[in-house]
Amino acid sequence: MMARFQDFRLSLLMIAWVMAVVQIIWGEAAIALANIAVGIYALYLLLTLPLIKRGSVLIISFLLVLGVLTIHHVTWDDMFATGRFVLIFAGLVPTMILAKSTASTMPSVQRTQNALAQLPPESSAAGLQLAGHAFGGVINTGTFAMLSAALSPSSSSERRRIAALAALRGMNASAVWSPFFVAFAIGQSFIEPSAAWPAIAVGAVLALAFHAITLPIFTPGLTLAMVRVSLSCLKPVSMRLIVVLLTVLGVALLFNFTALSAVVVVIPGLVVIQFFRQPQTVSTIVTTARDQMKTVADDIVVISAAMILGFLVTRTDGITTILALFTSDTFPAYIALIL
Repeated sequence: MMARFQDFRLSLLMIAWVMAVVQIIWGEAAIALANIAVGIYALYLLLTLPLIKRGSVLIISFLLVLGVLTIHHVTWDDMFATGRFVLIFAGLVPTMILAKSTASTMPSVQRTQNALAQLPPESSAAGLQLAGHAFGGVINTGTFAMLSAALSPSSSSERRRIAALAALRGMNASAVWSPFFVAFAIGQSFIEPSAAWPAIAVGAVLALAFHAITLPIFTPGLTLAMVRVSLSCLKPVSMRLIVVLLTVLGVALLFNFTALSAVVVVIPGLVVIQFFRQPQTVSTIVTTARDQMKTVADDIVVISAAMILGFLVTRTDGITTILALFTSDTFPAYIALIL
């Protein structure tokens, strides 16, 4: 019975995912289909509510209280507009799951994992931090599962602690520039698409400064030779990461998409290309992604609830006045996005 329930939920999410892509590409021309998809996604969220953890229930309860206090009148038009706004996240979460499932099967990723595992102890922290940053910029928290393969099962608890902290530093620092993070997507959804690119540029500079400061601190005796050795571990995946980033940015600029919309449209296409390049991995990728999508619950419900509240609150006069400050000439939108 539970298996059928999970299959039904998965089918709803798949439909919402496809409709999210349709809405991105065709916009207002697909509004009728988007409205149908809103109903399908709403049903998916309702069926997912019983599966979320207690902590997520508390977050949603808090959001509900905020909504009652700040939102006083909602029309049917507002509800459908909110649904269409949130529908993009029905595409983002499965897209990132698909990206993680695909990356875990790529030979270039496995070569990077092997290279990191062979780093001398004095260079391992720097290597894992840089690798955590590179992977984190695209697959976010999926970084930890990938980097864990670089550690020997017999590694001491201290070595594991150092590795975990290094991976955390690298992945967290990538959040200041990467358009693949949900936080970036949420922030960009309230400002004009063009504001993303200055934010990414400034974030990249901040990330470089972060590594310049923290690598010597957490890697005593760090030398340029050690940095070069650490960077060499990323060579197998560097071109793939560059292709992903440039493709996303190129599509966004060419079609005037937000970075979030470009991610949802581009990543599945790149995965299909990978299917043709490595057909023997298709079954593994599809099975892994399907199983993870069946169990996803807390992330997608909390994100959707927060975005529903955020969109409806911006329809009130008081909040609109406040938000206007962040898009004024004196407070550029990209600064608001960085903050």
